[in-house]
Amino acid sequence: MARTSTTPSGAPLVRRSHGGLVLALAVIVLSVGLRLYALRSDPYPRLDWSAGLLTDEGFYIHNARNVALFGRAVTDEFNNMLLAPLLHGVQVIVFRTLGTGAVQARLISVLCSLGAIALLWSALRRIYGRRVAWIGACFLGLDHTNLLFSRMALMDPFAAFLAVLAFWLFVSAQSRSKAWMHVASGFALGATVLNRSICVYLLPAPFVALALIRAGRGSHAAIACGLALAGLIWLIGWWAPNRAEIARVSRYYRVEQVQPRSLQHLVNNLYRGPFGDHRGISPYLFRHTPAIFGLTLLFLCAGMAPAAAAPRPATHREEIGAERGASAYLASWLVGGWLVLSASAYSPSRYYVTTYPAMTALAAISLNRLPEMIARIGADMTAARVLRGALAAFLTFHAVQSVVHRGGVVGPEVTVALLYGVPLAAGVSIAWLRGPWIRFGAALSVAAPIVWIAANGYWLTDWLRTLRFTQHAVSTELGRILPQSSVLIGDVAPGVSMDNRFMAVNVIPGLCNGDRPVERFAGRPRYIVILDGRWKEAYWLAHYPDLVDAERRVMLRRVLRWDVGVYRVPDGFQHARTMSRIVN
Repeated sequence: MARTSTTPSGAPLVRRSHGGLVLALAVIVLSVGLRLYALRSDPYPRLDWSAGLLTDEGFYIHNARNVALFGRAVTDEFNNMLLAPLLHGVQVIVFRTLGTGAVQARLISVLCSLGAIALLWSALRRIYGRRVAWIGACFLGLDHTNLLFSRMALMDPFAAFLAVLAFWLFVSAQSRSKAWMHVASGFALGATVLNRSICVYLLPAPFVALALIRAGRGSHAAIACGLALAGLIWLIGWWAPNRAEIARVSRYYRVEQVQPRSLQHLVNNLYRGPFGDHRGISPYLFRHTPAIFGLTLLFLCAGMAPAAAAPRPATHREEIGAERGASAYLASWLVGGWLVLSASAYSPSRYYVTTYPAMTALAAISLNRLPEMIARIGADMTAARVLRGALAAFLTFHAVQSVVHRGGVVGPEVTVALLYGVPLAAGVSIAWLRGPWIRFGAALSVAAPIVWIAANGYWLTDWLRTLRFTQHAVSTELGRILPQSSVLIGDVAPGVSMDNRFMAVNVIPGLCNGDRPVERFAGRPRYIVILDGRWKEAYWLAHYPDLVDAERRVMLRRVLRWDVGVYRVPDGFQHARTMSRIVN
């Protein structure tokens, strides 16, 4: 970002590089502009395989929307605020100030994402310098995997902001030797986990970093104090008055979604994470952001390789310790997240958002130090050979699989030969290669940014090319044609109610409103809103077959990539039999 020259007297003179300033300004403008552009549009359908793209935004704003529209948070049995109290409070403030709607809800994620970029830039600049800081900000700000999820009203961008805040406070505490900052870091970390429980994998990160740099017990105690303080406030202020409902909801999500059903199920999940095809973290990251993924893996492999090359010079020993601590924090954050998300029985790609700050930071460090990274894994030592061979085989495996998949493209014998033979050959060749690693590192320094720009440009272009407003269109159409006091019932209802003022009732048997969901809202115009066509939901066919008969359908629309049907419930309808609670 700067160019150094000398004055006539020999004194150093630092001039700002105009090219660097232009690039920095471009990163800022694009990071903000792409997040705000057509913010009311549909989520990018190819961003995730799960129907949560359609439903989850409505789920997560449900209670705050109720407060703004109906004057009370609880209108039915679905209360997501129990699992994200801090986010709920922010949503209530925004909705009361700006009104309800998809744009208002998504603005929270946009601002959180921009705040995370700024904090990550500040932390990386303090430890690794401006170059790494701007590369990391560019990756986090513009890579579509983070950018497009940052345009959605999800819990994850808010949790990612809190996680980066905790990291920034940790880095600041290390550089300034301020105990209160360690306490604040622990508090922010606790708030992250208490508002997004899947982020429990973050808890070891600061302690791993402190242990690596052999920090005193006071630093460990200060982090623990902050965690305990956050937990105490939550226990007294939120858990105590809501403990029964929190326990019930938490148990459902743990048992029905997260928890593997057997040891074999767990093993299958852990295999699918790194080696899966259409689902899994590694295939997703390789196909969506191969350069960042590859650079991150290179950093992790280089960290495990023996130090064959001379260490990078540093002016002070404290700087080396600070870098080691920050790198260990980021690596623990990322690897912990990959392990937990791989083990989980339900792990759609929107859950990966909380790992992206760590991944983009490590990729930025790796890109800035490619010669050092390549030298470490290119050493003529057994451990280095194994690491570079494994890395080459792993990346080749995903390159081949992204073309042939697990079958259907070519014959089964050819699939097996390509899927396992080519990576094995690549791994063995790279392991035993004694190549010009310095020149390879220089070439990679040029190739990696080109690959990132090409891959990310493809996905962003496809997003812009396929931009649609079906979710908003259906929401506003319902607002025009249905009676003012209507109640929309079904798990799709919240997702198509963000831009109207109807009461939306989520129905998930075993979790919420599974017992007589239609009858309990008698006296008001009622409409069932469900996935329709070939996805028609079994619950409604089993318990209200007459109500979801095609003759009662008042609307059938394509929303994102799913058919959504709206069915009118006759006035005065009461089910002939009393339904018991349905448990999946």
